[in-house]
Amino acid sequence: MAPPCSCCGAHANIPLNLTPRTARITDLLNSNVCPLVYEEVSFRAELPVRGERITQLDDAIASARRALQSLVHQRHRELRDLNDIHTVMNPIRRLPQDVLREIFLICLDDQDPRADSLDTHGMPWVLLQVSSQWRAAGLTFSRLWSRVHVSFDTLALHPHPERLGHVLWLQLSRSKQYPLEVELSSYTHVSEMHPILPHLWDTSNRWRTLVLDLTDASVRNILVPVHGKLHALELVSTKAHDRYIKEDTGFDVLSDVRSAPALRALHIDGSPVSLCIPWSRLEEYVCHRPTFGMRPYYMDETPAVTDSNIMLLHKLDAARTFKSRCIDRFPPRPPQTPLRRQNLTSLWLEAPQLPDMGISRLLPMLDLPALRSFGWICGVADVHAVRDLLLRSNSTLTTLGLKPKTFSQVLCEFVQESEAVETLVLKDSMDPWIFSYLNGKLPCLSLLDLSEVPPIEVDEGKLWILVNARRKRLKDVRLPYGYEPTVPLEVRYAAMIKEGLRIGLY
Repeated sequence: MAPPCSCCGAHANIPLNLTPRTARITDLLNSNVCPLVYEEVSFRAELPVRGERITQLDDAIASARRALQSLVHQRHRELRDLNDIHTVMNPIRRLPQDVLREIFLICLDDQDPRADSLDTHGMPWVLLQVSSQWRAAGLTFSRLWSRVHVSFDTLALHPHPERLGHVLWLQLSRSKQYPLEVELSSYTHVSEMHPILPHLWDTSNRWRTLVLDLTDASVRNILVPVHGKLHALELVSTKAHDRYIKEDTGFDVLSDVRSAPALRALHIDGSPVSLCIPWSRLEEYVCHRPTFGMRPYYMDETPAVTDSNIMLLHKLDAARTFKSRCIDRFPPRPPQTPLRRQNLTSLWLEAPQLPDMGISRLLPMLDLPALRSFGWICGVADVHAVRDLLLRSNSTLTTLGLKPKTFSQVLCEFVQESEAVETLVLKDSMDPWIFSYLNGKLPCLSLLDLSEVPPIEVDEGKLWILVNARRKRLKDVRLPYGYEPTVPLEVRYAAMIKEGLRIGLY
């Protein structure tokens, strides 16, 4: 008799000494010969025994399967209970409110900047759907609702646009009295009768930053009703779609000190809209001019519409930061005495790569005693102009921006002279030997920014040598997004990260 099954305990009453298939059967299968009479009698006697054995084996298999299935179900229940316990004990359930709010802000920063805040399937609306704890934390966190991005083009395509007015009202009410970051965009005309505008106008006294990606007429329709109410507005950024627009001194929504008394920063992407700008109060001016077709657009091509950089600096009495993408092709005649700007600490100018269009023609007109941050230096003429400016102004740079396609001897000497530089920013294509040139130079360097360099031009080995040689001083290294090292950064720089180095992709 067969022993009982060690798994399920079933006892199969099956004989173990049945005669296996003989060589005679194999011979008969390999031919068409009939078995002999006595062989056929023997074979027929085995048929019921073989059938009974198969039946008993089937019963044993079914019993074993039932036992196995029972064990599988038991394991699934135990695994489910184990996961439930881990879920209940997850530390995220015990996060304090301040940590949870920081997580919310990180989620906002990681979302697509083009995302419409009225989309209830995006941030921050989905955060309220995780749990009652998250919902309570989100509803009481007014800063979470302070970023308002309204795309009027998206509103026009919404199947139920009347509902979005309530969504906007809900977001603004949850922001309570927190200062708002407002961004309005549309490629089409926005009428002053748009039903969503009254909700925005009611909170205009809380606008801290205002980004306008609109036509000039739409900007007027939106800003005229808020004249005298922009008491918290600090920064205006315009992305006008019109090419040539003249500043309208009568449109004083921003320039009137009673309307926007706190306005200190202006960012222009494209052509400026017809706003009267409070030039004398601005502390930060950033201008990124576009190109039309294959030909760069220069400020001085339309003297009645736009001003040259030196003319802008004449109007910016209180400026601390001046950044411009456009360099004058035909700058005005240099003044007898350089223009002195006592408060200007940061000057960044980006010129087209064409002859006689560099910063070397602008800097002789300036005297900047407080200058600490400067870029971009491209060639030998730029180096001489910057060196003369620093000597004339008796200033010292702590932040330097370079676009060194070729690292000339003059540029190498200038970098060696800049011993006080703490932040070095590199952009665009680089000289492949730049890491070698930097070895032993800039002893105070604490931040190396390569985020605007093509990822393919970052030499992994030379970067390691440069960072390792400065490990006691260098604290921050920013690499371009898309850079793929052969060894993960957290592995290669593990020892330096423990010492306080921050290195990552930007």
